[in-house]
Amino acid sequence: MTIKSYFFICFMLFFIFSCQETTKNKEETKENINKKELKPEDYQTSIENALSVPEKVDILRLGQKNLKSFPAELAKCKNLKSLYLGYNPEIDYEKAFDVIVQFENLEELQLTGNHLKKLPKKITALKKLKALWIDANNKLNWEEVFTILKDLPNLQEIFVGDNDIKKLPDNIADLPALEILNLERNELLTLPKSLEKSLKLQSINLSGNLNIKLIDLFQTLSQYKNLQVLQISENAMSILPEEIIALQNLEILWINNNRLKSLPNSLTKLPKLKNLYIFNNDLDSVYVENFKKQLPKTEVVSKGGMK
Repeated sequence: MTIKSYFFICFMLFFIFSCQETTKNKEETKENINKKELKPEDYQTSIENALSVPEKVDILRLGQKNLKSFPAELAKCKNLKSLYLGYNPEIDYEKAFDVIVQFENLEELQLTGNHLKKLPKKITALKKLKALWIDANNKLNWEEVFTILKDLPNLQEIFVGDNDIKKLPDNIADLPALEILNLERNELLTLPKSLEKSLKLQSINLSGNLNIKLIDLFQTLSQYKNLQVLQISENAMSILPEEIIALQNLEILWINNNRLKSLPNSLTKLPKLKNLYIFNNDLDSVYVENFKKQLPKTEVVSKGGMK
Protein backbone atom coordinates (compact mmCIF):
# COMPACT_ATOMS: atom_id res chain seq x y z
CA MET A 1 0.00 0.00 0.00
CA THR A 2 1.33 3.37 -0.99
CA ILE A 3 1.50 6.32 1.39
CA LYS A 4 -1.05 8.10 -0.80
CA SER A 5 -3.53 5.20 -0.53
CA TYR A 6 -3.02 5.00 3.22
CA PHE A 7 -3.85 8.69 3.74
CA PHE A 8 -6.87 8.36 1.44
CA ILE A 9 -8.28 5.47 3.47
CA CYS A 10 -7.69 7.38 6.74
CA PHE A 11 -9.44 10.42 5.31
CA MET A 12 -12.47 8.38 4.22
CA LEU A 13 -12.77 6.70 7.61
CA PHE A 14 -12.58 10.07 9.34
CA PHE A 15 -15.22 11.47 6.97
CA ILE A 16 -17.63 8.56 7.56
CA PHE A 17 -17.18 8.78 11.34
CA SER A 18 -17.75 12.54 11.30
CA CYS A 19 -20.97 12.16 9.28
CA GLN A 20 -22.29 9.55 11.72
CA GLU A 21 -21.56 11.79 14.70
CA THR A 22 -23.16 14.77 12.98
CA THR A 23 -26.29 12.76 12.20
CA LYS A 24 -26.44 11.49 15.78
CA ASN A 25 -26.01 15.00 17.17
CA LYS A 26 -28.69 16.33 14.86
CA GLU A 27 -31.11 13.59 16.02
CA GLU A 28 -30.34 14.32 19.69
CA THR A 29 -30.76 18.05 19.10
CA LYS A 30 -34.07 17.45 17.31
CA GLU A 31 -35.28 15.25 20.17
CA ASN A 32 -34.32 17.91 22.74
CA ILE A 33 -36.07 20.61 20.72
CA ASN A 34 -39.21 18.49 20.48
CA LYS A 35 -39.17 18.02 24.24
CA LYS A 36 -38.80 21.73 24.81
CA GLU A 37 -41.60 22.52 22.37
CA LEU A 38 -44.14 20.20 24.03
CA LYS A 39 -46.83 22.16 25.82
CA PRO A 40 -48.68 20.79 28.88
CA GLU A 41 -51.77 20.08 26.79
CA ASP A 42 -49.58 17.95 24.51
CA TYR A 43 -48.12 15.65 27.14
CA GLN A 44 -51.14 15.65 29.45
CA THR A 45 -53.41 14.08 26.81
CA SER A 46 -51.03 11.75 24.94
CA ILE A 47 -49.34 8.65 26.30
CA GLU A 48 -46.58 8.90 23.69
CA ASN A 49 -45.82 12.52 24.54
CA ALA A 50 -46.04 11.86 28.27
CA LEU A 51 -43.40 9.15 27.99
CA SER A 52 -41.07 11.56 26.20
CA VAL A 53 -41.10 13.94 29.20
CA PRO A 54 -42.20 11.77 32.16
CA GLU A 55 -40.61 14.08 34.73
CA LYS A 56 -42.93 16.93 33.66
CA VAL A 57 -46.19 15.00 33.79
CA ASP A 58 -48.36 15.88 36.79
CA ILE A 59 -51.73 15.41 35.06
CA LEU A 60 -52.85 12.74 32.58
CA ARG A 61 -56.18 13.27 30.83
CA LEU A 62 -56.86 9.95 29.13
CA GLY A 63 -60.65 9.86 29.29
CA GLN A 64 -62.53 8.45 26.30
CA LYS A 65 -59.35 7.27 24.56
CA ASN A 66 -60.65 3.75 23.86
CA LEU A 67 -57.68 2.32 25.73
CA LYS A 68 -57.41 -1.47 25.81
CA SER A 69 -54.79 -1.46 28.58
CA PHE A 70 -52.85 0.88 30.84
CA PRO A 71 -49.18 0.91 29.78
CA ALA A 72 -46.67 -0.15 32.43
CA GLU A 73 -44.22 2.42 31.04
CA LEU A 74 -46.38 5.20 32.51
CA ALA A 75 -44.95 4.33 35.91
CA LYS A 76 -42.06 6.59 34.84
CA CYS A 77 -44.34 9.58 35.52
CA LYS A 78 -43.28 9.76 39.15
CA ASN A 79 -44.73 13.24 39.69
CA LEU A 80 -48.26 12.37 38.59
CA LYS A 81 -50.92 13.89 40.84
CA SER A 82 -54.09 13.65 38.73
CA LEU A 83 -55.15 10.72 36.53
CA TYR A 84 -58.36 10.83 34.49
CA LEU A 85 -59.35 7.47 33.01
CA GLY A 86 -63.09 7.91 32.56
CA TYR A 87 -64.94 5.95 29.89
CA ASN A 88 -62.24 3.42 29.08
CA PRO A 89 -64.24 0.29 29.99
CA GLU A 90 -62.03 -2.20 28.10
CA ILE A 91 -59.08 -1.73 30.45
CA ASP A 92 -58.50 -4.57 32.92
CA TYR A 93 -58.41 -2.40 36.04
CA GLU A 94 -57.10 -5.15 38.30
CA LYS A 95 -53.97 -5.20 36.13
CA ALA A 96 -53.99 -1.43 35.61
CA PHE A 97 -53.75 -0.86 39.35
CA ASP A 98 -50.41 -2.67 39.39
CA VAL A 99 -49.16 0.43 37.58
CA ILE A 100 -51.44 3.04 39.18
CA VAL A 101 -50.31 2.22 42.72
CA GLN A 102 -46.78 3.26 41.71
CA PHE A 103 -47.97 6.88 41.50
CA GLU A 104 -47.13 7.61 45.11
CA ASN A 105 -48.13 11.28 44.83
CA LEU A 106 -51.51 10.68 43.19
CA GLU A 107 -54.23 12.94 44.62
CA GLU A 108 -57.04 12.67 42.04
CA LEU A 109 -58.31 9.56 40.25
CA GLN A 110 -61.24 9.42 37.85
CA LEU A 111 -62.76 6.04 36.97
CA THR A 112 -66.12 7.29 35.69
CA GLY A 113 -68.16 5.07 33.37
CA ASN A 114 -65.82 2.09 33.30
CA HIS A 115 -68.38 -0.68 34.00
CA LEU A 116 -66.53 -1.64 37.16
CA LYS A 117 -67.97 -4.63 39.01
CA LYS A 118 -65.39 -4.45 41.78
CA LEU A 119 -63.17 -1.66 43.03
CA PRO A 120 -59.61 -3.05 43.12
CA LYS A 121 -58.42 -3.33 46.72
CA LYS A 122 -55.00 -2.17 45.57
CA ILE A 123 -56.40 1.36 45.60
CA THR A 124 -55.70 1.45 49.34
CA ALA A 125 -51.99 1.88 48.51
CA LEU A 126 -52.73 5.42 47.27
CA LYS A 127 -52.39 7.04 50.67
CA LYS A 128 -52.29 10.61 49.28
CA LEU A 129 -55.50 10.24 47.25
CA LYS A 130 -57.88 13.14 47.95
CA ALA A 131 -60.57 12.85 45.25
CA LEU A 132 -62.12 9.80 43.59
CA TRP A 133 -64.69 9.62 40.78
CA ILE A 134 -66.51 6.28 40.57
CA ASP A 135 -69.74 7.66 39.14
CA ALA A 136 -71.59 5.77 36.40
CA ASN A 137 -70.43 2.36 37.64
CA ASN A 138 -73.77 0.93 38.73
CA LYS A 139 -72.62 -2.69 39.11
CA LEU A 140 -70.51 -1.92 42.17
CA ASN A 141 -71.39 -3.24 45.61
CA TRP A 142 -71.38 -0.01 47.62
CA GLU A 143 -70.95 -1.52 51.05
CA GLU A 144 -67.88 -3.32 49.72
CA VAL A 145 -66.62 -0.12 48.07
CA PHE A 146 -66.81 1.94 51.27
CA THR A 147 -65.16 -0.86 53.25
CA ILE A 148 -62.18 -0.53 50.92
CA LEU A 149 -62.15 3.26 50.85
CA LYS A 150 -62.08 3.64 54.63
CA ASP A 151 -58.38 2.75 54.43
CA LEU A 152 -57.61 5.92 52.47
CA PRO A 153 -56.74 8.44 55.19
CA ASN A 154 -56.82 11.56 52.98
CA LEU A 155 -59.84 10.88 50.76
CA GLN A 156 -61.85 14.11 51.00
CA GLU A 157 -64.06 14.03 47.89
CA ILE A 158 -66.01 11.14 46.42
CA PHE A 159 -68.25 11.21 43.37
CA VAL A 160 -70.79 8.38 43.13
CA GLY A 161 -73.46 9.94 40.92
CA ASP A 162 -75.37 8.15 38.15
CA ASN A 163 -75.28 4.79 39.91
CA ASP A 164 -79.01 4.05 40.50
CA ILE A 165 -78.35 4.01 44.26
CA LYS A 166 -81.57 3.74 46.27
CA LYS A 167 -80.00 3.55 49.70
CA LEU A 168 -76.50 4.37 50.91
CA PRO A 169 -74.94 1.80 53.25
CA ASP A 170 -74.21 3.00 56.77
CA ASN A 171 -70.48 2.34 56.42
CA ILE A 172 -70.05 5.38 54.17
CA ALA A 173 -69.61 7.17 57.49
CA ASP A 174 -66.37 5.21 58.04
CA LEU A 175 -64.48 7.32 55.48
CA PRO A 176 -62.23 9.25 57.87
CA ALA A 177 -61.57 12.45 55.88
CA LEU A 178 -64.80 12.83 53.87
CA GLU A 179 -65.65 16.49 53.18
CA ILE A 180 -67.46 16.51 49.82
CA LEU A 181 -70.04 13.90 48.81
CA ASN A 182 -71.52 13.96 45.31
CA LEU A 183 -74.62 11.79 44.95
CA GLU A 184 -76.32 13.45 41.97
CA ARG A 185 -78.74 11.57 39.72
CA ASN A 186 -79.35 8.54 41.90
CA GLU A 187 -82.63 7.24 43.33
CA LEU A 188 -82.15 8.13 46.97
CA LEU A 189 -85.05 8.80 49.36
CA THR A 190 -82.88 10.15 52.18
CA LEU A 191 -79.41 9.77 53.70
CA PRO A 192 -78.18 7.44 56.43
CA LYS A 193 -78.22 8.63 60.01
CA SER A 194 -74.70 7.23 60.38
CA LEU A 195 -73.29 10.22 58.46
CA GLU A 196 -73.78 12.23 61.65
CA LYS A 197 -70.41 10.76 62.61
CA SER A 198 -68.73 12.33 59.57
CA LEU A 199 -67.71 15.50 61.36
CA LYS A 200 -65.67 16.78 58.42
CA LEU A 201 -68.53 16.49 55.91
CA GLN A 202 -69.18 19.97 54.54
CA SER A 203 -70.81 19.58 51.12
CA ILE A 204 -73.49 17.26 49.69
CA ASN A 205 -74.85 17.20 46.15
CA LEU A 206 -78.26 15.50 45.85
CA SER A 207 -79.29 17.05 42.55
CA GLY A 208 -81.36 14.86 40.26
CA ASN A 209 -82.63 12.53 43.01
CA LEU A 210 -86.28 12.84 42.04
CA ASN A 211 -87.61 10.60 44.83
CA ILE A 212 -85.94 12.42 47.70
CA LYS A 213 -88.18 13.05 50.73
CA LEU A 214 -87.25 16.58 51.62
CA ILE A 215 -88.73 16.85 55.12
CA ASP A 216 -87.02 13.63 56.20
CA LEU A 217 -83.87 14.77 54.46
CA PHE A 218 -83.72 18.10 56.28
CA GLN A 219 -84.30 16.41 59.62
CA THR A 220 -81.42 14.06 58.89
CA LEU A 221 -79.14 16.80 57.58
CA SER A 222 -79.77 18.93 60.67
CA GLN A 223 -77.61 16.44 62.57
CA TYR A 224 -74.68 16.92 60.14
CA LYS A 225 -73.09 19.61 62.28
CA ASN A 226 -70.62 20.97 59.74
CA LEU A 227 -72.74 20.87 56.60
CA GLN A 228 -72.18 24.14 54.74
CA VAL A 229 -73.11 23.40 51.12
CA LEU A 230 -76.25 21.66 49.83
CA GLN A 231 -77.26 21.11 46.22
CA ILE A 232 -80.81 19.93 45.54
CA SER A 233 -81.16 21.17 41.98
CA GLU A 234 -83.13 19.39 39.25
CA ASN A 235 -85.33 17.50 41.71
CA ALA A 236 -88.67 18.58 40.23
CA MET A 237 -89.52 20.34 43.51
CA SER A 238 -92.63 22.49 43.51
CA ILE A 239 -92.34 23.25 47.25
CA LEU A 240 -89.28 23.76 49.43
CA PRO A 241 -90.35 22.76 52.97
CA GLU A 242 -90.04 25.23 55.84
CA GLU A 243 -88.09 22.50 57.65
CA ILE A 244 -84.97 23.69 55.87
CA ILE A 245 -84.64 26.04 58.85
CA ALA A 246 -83.03 23.10 60.64
CA LEU A 247 -79.86 23.61 58.60
CA GLN A 248 -78.52 26.46 60.70
CA ASN A 249 -74.92 26.13 59.48
CA LEU A 250 -75.80 26.23 55.80
CA GLU A 251 -73.76 28.76 53.79
CA ILE A 252 -74.50 27.83 50.17
CA LEU A 253 -77.79 26.44 48.83
CA TRP A 254 -78.53 25.39 45.25
CA ILE A 255 -82.24 24.93 44.48
CA ASN A 256 -82.09 25.96 40.82
CA ASN A 257 -83.77 24.11 37.94
CA ASN A 258 -86.84 23.08 39.91
CA ARG A 259 -90.54 24.07 39.74
CA LEU A 260 -90.67 26.44 42.69
CA LYS A 261 -93.28 29.21 42.60
CA SER A 262 -92.45 30.52 46.05
CA LEU A 263 -89.73 30.27 48.69
CA PRO A 264 -90.14 29.47 52.39
CA ASN A 265 -89.70 32.29 54.88
CA SER A 266 -87.37 30.01 56.82
CA LEU A 267 -84.65 30.82 54.26
CA THR A 268 -84.48 34.30 55.77
CA LYS A 269 -83.71 32.71 59.14
CA LEU A 270 -80.57 30.87 58.12
CA PRO A 271 -77.94 33.09 59.77
CA LYS A 272 -74.91 31.89 57.79
CA LEU A 273 -76.45 31.76 54.31
CA LYS A 274 -74.06 33.50 51.89
CA ASN A 275 -75.14 32.24 48.47
CA LEU A 276 -78.57 31.16 47.23
CA TYR A 277 -79.06 29.86 43.67
CA ILE A 278 -82.68 29.94 42.51
CA PHE A 279 -82.48 30.40 38.72
CA ASN A 280 -84.62 28.37 36.32
CA ASN A 281 -87.65 28.04 38.58
CA ASP A 282 -91.21 29.32 38.15
CA LEU A 283 -90.62 32.33 40.37
CA ASP A 284 -92.14 35.68 39.42
CA SER A 285 -89.46 38.35 38.91
CA VAL A 286 -91.21 40.88 41.19
CA TYR A 287 -91.56 38.22 43.89
CA VAL A 288 -87.85 37.41 43.59
CA GLU A 289 -86.79 41.05 43.94
CA ASN A 290 -88.92 41.47 47.05
CA PHE A 291 -87.54 38.26 48.51
CA LYS A 292 -83.99 39.42 47.92
CA LYS A 293 -84.65 42.42 50.14
CA GLN A 294 -85.25 40.03 53.03
CA LEU A 295 -81.76 38.57 52.53
CA PRO A 296 -79.47 41.61 52.54
CA LYS A 297 -76.38 39.59 53.46
CA THR A 298 -77.00 36.82 50.95
CA GLU A 299 -76.05 36.80 47.28
CA VAL A 300 -79.17 35.55 45.49
CA VAL A 301 -78.57 34.33 41.93
CA SER A 302 -81.89 34.34 40.07
CA LYS A 303 -80.69 34.46 36.48
CA GLY A 304 -78.36 32.40 34.38
CA GLY A 305 -77.55 28.70 34.23
CA MET A 306 -78.78 26.10 31.77
CA LYS A 307 -82.26 24.66 31.59
